[in-house]
Amino acid sequence: DESNISSDSIRHLHELIELYASQNQKISDLCGCPNLRKLDASGCACGISSDNIRHLHNLIELHASNNNKISDLSGCHNLQILYATRNECGISMNNIKYLKQLIIVDSFYNYKIDSFFAKKHNIY
Repeated sequence: DESNISSDSIRHLHELIELYASQNQKISDLCGCPNLRKLDASGCACGISSDNIRHLHNLIELHASNNNKISDLSGCHNLQILYATRNECGISMNNIKYLKQLIIVDSFYNYKIDSFFAKKHNIY
């Protein structure tokens, strides 16, 4: 089913801390949600990209599996949990190696993330 929730629908939800936007093409602008802590932006049809999450400094959990529009995580300094599964995911080793707070990375079938690196840095 197609969702009726769009960027305009959430624009003024400044206190929103969790958003499930998987496969939702209508949500891309997250500027009105600076307090997001958990975001599901998974799926190839999801409208959320790297530019849309750059300002989410409070984000601690991100689901970006199968979303090739998300690759740059430089603004997500507090990210602790990352789901970056499947080869269609845009996230690679270069995108995560400087995230000091990461404790869990699920990179199943994402050949751009080396599982040896994750184990060496105690990221599972």
